[in-house]
Amino acid sequence: MGDSQLPQNGIAGTSLRVQSLYQSHTTEGHVLWLTEPPTPPDSHSIPESENPEYAITLRHRSLNGRKHTLDSIIIRSPPLRKFLDETIEHISALYDENEEGLVVQAPFRILFWHFDAIENAAASSNATQEDDALGPPATLLRDILDDEFRDLLQRRETMVTQGQINFDTLWTLFKPGITCVTTFMEIHHVAVRCISIDFGRHAMGGMYYRIKFENLVWNGESLGWRDDYTDIMEFKGRRKIRDAHILPLEFWQGGSVEQLAARGRRFLDLVVKEPYMMRFSGESLDSESSPMWWQGEQKKKMSERVILDARAYSHYFRRLAVSKWRTRDQLANLDQLQLAYVFPELHVFALQRKRWSRVWVDDVDEVVFNDAAYPSLVLPSDYKQLLLAFAEAQIDAANGVGGFDDVIAGKGQGILMLLAGPPGTGKTLTAEAMAEHMRRPLYSVSTGELGMAAAGMENELNKVLELSTRWNAVLLLDEADVFLERRADNDIQRNSIVSIFLRRLEYYRGIMFLTTNRIRSFDEAFRSRIHVAIQYPDLDSTARHSIWSNFLRRAKETYRYGVEFEEAQVEELAELTLNGREIRNIVKSAQLLALRDQEPLKKKHVDIVWRVEMENSPWQKTSAG
Repeated sequence: MGDSQLPQNGIAGTSLRVQSLYQSHTTEGHVLWLTEPPTPPDSHSIPESENPEYAITLRHRSLNGRKHTLDSIIIRSPPLRKFLDETIEHISALYDENEEGLVVQAPFRILFWHFDAIENAAASSNATQEDDALGPPATLLRDILDDEFRDLLQRRETMVTQGQINFDTLWTLFKPGITCVTTFMEIHHVAVRCISIDFGRHAMGGMYYRIKFENLVWNGESLGWRDDYTDIMEFKGRRKIRDAHILPLEFWQGGSVEQLAARGRRFLDLVVKEPYMMRFSGESLDSESSPMWWQGEQKKKMSERVILDARAYSHYFRRLAVSKWRTRDQLANLDQLQLAYVFPELHVFALQRKRWSRVWVDDVDEVVFNDAAYPSLVLPSDYKQLLLAFAEAQIDAANGVGGFDDVIAGKGQGILMLLAGPPGTGKTLTAEAMAEHMRRPLYSVSTGELGMAAAGMENELNKVLELSTRWNAVLLLDEADVFLERRADNDIQRNSIVSIFLRRLEYYRGIMFLTTNRIRSFDEAFRSRIHVAIQYPDLDSTARHSIWSNFLRRAKETYRYGVEFEEAQVEELAELTLNGREIRNIVKSAQLLALRDQEPLKKKHVDIVWRVEMENSPWQKTSAG
């Protein structure tokens, strides 16, 4: 469209008129625009060039010889364009330089969603005021849209009044910018902000609407907007709006914005504490099995302690990409709707399963520590006092109070404790009880999990040491024989592993327990690095009596039907040559048996489990009495 067609003032769209054009074709297939619908199709009506002087141009097209329908609206009026640009976000993207105006394609969704604003602009027109530049062109556009939307509005009103919608009219519900509610993991409701809705057709057939939305996601450093989408597949007839997996907030009956905002506030109050240990019980999404939740990750039931740490999740496992919006120190002053938009999914490390997972904020609670765990340890009192002294010294050092260090900065700040003895004598329980007493996470890793190839093992070891330091955890390196035994000249692979381990220990700043069942010969390099070494002997009857008593006391506190044991019966059980782990397993099995009978846990239940063990176990048990 050349400048020669512009009005004399050189500004397009200043004539308060509407031009209607109808598409036709020459015999050679070129497009012609006619002032009237061509009748018959091969009519020789004189084409009219599109005139940029008109405030609005309407283009009508015919598909497959059908009746011409309105295909696009070109808005050139400067005051009307200015009003729409100020009223409708991103409408300026529809500006076409060649057309010298805004080109809006059918079905004119962006104008439908803002029809009320256009009506108000037209209604406020004052013909007596010479400076009323917006009113007249707004009236022209309103009249065009009123004709175009009249039937649609009536159909929509009839269905929405009944709480229903059909597929063709579905798009009218999702105005960009509105708050919607969608479902997560099929049971949780999430508030999102609608960005757009687009019509699509699958390659294999079938149509759908794709709704793009955004919500606020925490990545460990900042809270930011993340885009996502969901599809609504074509359906026949009408459906209840409230049954859709995404719907505008006004139709949601499952809760309130206040409830969603309260959940968002709790989420933010927790993540500012990260890294932070909590107790989780519920369904998690195993992040190490599938990359994205919308790809149908397998849900797993889980009940264990977890570390809330989105930053470590993003660094060590999978990056959480969001547009930076609010940093950690800017999360206190969000309004209610912003809090409702917060996606309350916590990125956690499951300490027992040792996997990164994603869990729902409603399913986490504060950890209840077992204050009886450390006093109940079957260890001489002076041993327990010594362990506590080292542990408390490390806490002071971490807090910058006293402590000890090497001459080189950063070296020698850790505490290394060696626990050696047969299986089931209390080595692991000592580390667990210490962590409970210190109110810290217990991060347990076996040497098998680190790997036996030097390169891979170093990477895994670095990650374990970094995370345990970051989490202020008690680190338990179980079955550490491969690191502790004396190096041999002909075992280059293991020598490399031991050298790597020794080098990393120099700069470790936390508490580490090493356990071993038996060591034939210690590597001399470890002797100077171990602060406390405790040899656990085979349990005698006195130790076994304490262990039986401890497990029975715990059962009495937690088992619904109680425990009925006499002291003589405990003494009798203490004569069985069992280790602590075997005693725990017997009590657990006996408790399940008693639960089946819905009665208190008694010695007869223990006797049944013991008899079955004796008759069927490949390991022979003997009595010491």
